[in-house]
Amino acid sequence: MLTGNYMQSCLMGGNMRVGLEDNVRMPNGEPARGNWEQVELAVKIASCLGREPATPDEARTILGLKISKK
Repeated sequence: MLTGNYMQSCLMGGNMRVGLEDNVRMPNGEPARGNWEQVELAVKIASCLGREPATPDEARTILGLKISKK
C-alpha cells in the first residue's frame, strides 16, 4: 500500500512521510534496502503528479524543527 499512500497524500496536497519506521516493504513486496529507496519512489510519484519535493530546510520548517546553519 506504500505507493497508494504516497499518491493519495500527494493528490490531496499533503506531505508524504517516508521511512522504514512507516513501511519496510516496497510496492513489489520486497523489503526496502533503505530509506533512500522509498525516497526515490516518493520523488518519482510527486514529479508525475506535478509536485516538488521539499528541500531539507523546507521540511524542517514544515515539521517545526530548527533549520541547520550553513
